[in-house]
Amino acid sequence: MTMNEPGFVVRLAIVLALEVVCGVLYNRWVAQHQASNEGIYTAFYMVGGVMLTLLIGILLVGFTAVMLMLVLFAASGMPMVLGSMQRHTERIKTTNEKSIAEALELLNGTQSEK
Repeated sequence: MTMNEPGFVVRLAIVLALEVVCGVLYNRWVAQHQASNEGIYTAFYMVGGVMLTLLIGILLVGFTAVMLMLVLFAASGMPMVLGSMQRHTERIKTTNEKSIAEALELLNGTQSEK
Protein backbone atom coordinates (compact mmCIF):
# COMPACT_ATOMS: atom_id res chain seq x y z
CA MET A 1 0.00 0.00 0.00
CA THR A 2 1.31 3.43 -0.92
CA MET A 3 0.45 6.80 0.54
CA ASN A 4 -1.42 7.74 -2.66
CA GLU A 5 -3.92 4.89 -2.41
CA PRO A 6 -7.42 5.72 -1.22
CA GLY A 7 -7.93 5.09 2.47
CA PHE A 8 -4.24 5.11 3.36
CA VAL A 9 -4.55 7.97 5.85
CA VAL A 10 -7.50 6.30 7.58
CA ARG A 11 -5.67 2.97 7.68
CA LEU A 12 -2.55 4.69 9.04
CA ALA A 13 -4.58 6.42 11.77
CA ILE A 14 -6.18 3.11 12.78
CA VAL A 15 -2.83 1.32 12.89
CA LEU A 16 -1.22 4.12 14.91
CA ALA A 17 -4.10 4.11 17.40
CA LEU A 18 -3.89 0.33 17.68
CA GLU A 19 -0.12 0.54 18.22
CA VAL A 20 -0.56 3.07 21.04
CA VAL A 21 -3.28 1.03 22.78
CA CYS A 22 -1.28 -2.19 22.46
CA GLY A 23 1.86 -0.40 23.64
CA VAL A 24 0.13 0.85 26.78
CA LEU A 25 -1.33 -2.59 27.54
CA TYR A 26 1.97 -4.34 26.84
CA ASN A 27 3.79 -1.88 29.10
CA ARG A 28 1.37 -2.67 31.93
CA TRP A 29 1.86 -6.39 31.41
CA VAL A 30 5.66 -6.04 31.37
CA ALA A 31 5.60 -3.88 34.51
CA GLN A 32 3.68 -6.58 36.38
CA HIS A 33 5.95 -9.39 35.27
CA GLN A 34 9.26 -7.56 35.41
CA ALA A 35 8.79 -6.73 39.08
CA SER A 36 8.82 -10.43 39.93
CA ASN A 37 11.89 -11.36 37.87
CA GLU A 38 14.23 -8.43 38.62
CA GLY A 39 14.31 -7.31 34.99
CA ILE A 40 16.37 -10.23 33.74
CA TYR A 41 14.11 -10.76 30.75
CA THR A 42 14.23 -7.21 29.37
CA ALA A 43 15.64 -8.35 26.02
CA PHE A 44 12.80 -10.84 25.64
CA TYR A 45 10.23 -8.17 26.48
CA MET A 46 11.75 -6.01 23.75
CA VAL A 47 11.45 -8.90 21.29
CA GLY A 48 7.80 -9.26 22.27
CA GLY A 49 7.17 -5.56 21.70
CA VAL A 50 8.83 -5.65 18.29
CA MET A 51 6.80 -8.73 17.34
CA LEU A 52 3.59 -6.98 18.39
CA THR A 53 4.51 -3.90 16.34
CA LEU A 54 5.31 -6.02 13.29
CA LEU A 55 2.10 -8.01 13.63
CA ILE A 56 0.02 -4.85 13.70
CA GLY A 57 2.14 -3.42 10.88
CA ILE A 58 0.80 -6.11 8.55
CA LEU A 59 -2.41 -4.08 8.40
CA LEU A 60 -0.51 -1.16 6.90
CA VAL A 61 2.40 -2.45 4.84
CA GLY A 62 1.46 -6.06 4.16
CA PHE A 63 2.79 -9.48 5.03
CA THR A 64 5.83 -9.49 2.73
CA ALA A 65 7.19 -6.18 4.03
CA VAL A 66 6.67 -7.27 7.63
CA MET A 67 8.44 -10.59 7.03
CA LEU A 68 11.40 -8.69 5.58
CA MET A 69 11.47 -6.43 8.63
CA LEU A 70 11.23 -9.48 10.90
CA VAL A 71 14.36 -10.94 9.30
CA LEU A 72 16.18 -7.62 9.70
CA PHE A 73 15.12 -7.23 13.33
CA ALA A 74 16.14 -10.83 14.03
CA ALA A 75 19.58 -10.18 12.55
CA SER A 76 20.15 -7.08 14.67
CA GLY A 77 18.36 -8.30 17.80
CA MET A 78 19.78 -11.80 18.15
CA PRO A 79 23.21 -10.63 19.39
CA MET A 80 21.50 -8.53 22.08
CA VAL A 81 19.30 -11.41 23.23
CA LEU A 82 22.23 -13.83 23.32
CA GLY A 83 24.38 -11.24 25.09
CA SER A 84 21.65 -10.66 27.66
CA MET A 85 21.41 -14.39 28.31
CA GLN A 86 25.19 -14.65 28.66
CA ARG A 87 25.37 -11.70 31.08
CA HIS A 88 22.59 -13.21 33.20
CA THR A 89 24.36 -16.58 33.27
CA GLU A 90 27.59 -14.86 34.34
CA ARG A 91 25.75 -13.00 37.13
CA ILE A 92 24.32 -16.28 38.41
CA LYS A 93 27.75 -17.95 38.25
CA THR A 94 29.38 -15.07 40.14
CA THR A 95 26.64 -15.07 42.78
CA ASN A 96 26.94 -18.83 43.23
CA GLU A 97 30.73 -18.63 43.55
CA LYS A 98 30.43 -15.89 46.19
CA SER A 99 27.83 -17.91 48.10
CA ILE A 100 30.03 -21.01 48.06
CA ALA A 101 33.05 -19.00 49.23
CA GLU A 102 31.02 -17.45 52.08
CA ALA A 103 29.66 -20.85 53.11
CA LEU A 104 33.17 -22.32 53.14
CA GLU A 105 34.41 -19.40 55.25
CA LEU A 106 31.62 -20.03 57.74
CA LEU A 107 32.36 -23.74 57.83
CA ASN A 108 36.09 -23.17 58.21
CA GLY A 109 35.48 -20.60 60.91
CA THR A 110 33.22 -23.00 62.78
CA GLN A 111 35.72 -25.83 62.47
CA SER A 112 38.63 -23.73 63.69
CA GLU A 113 36.70 -22.68 66.82
CA LYS A 114 36.46 -26.30 68.01
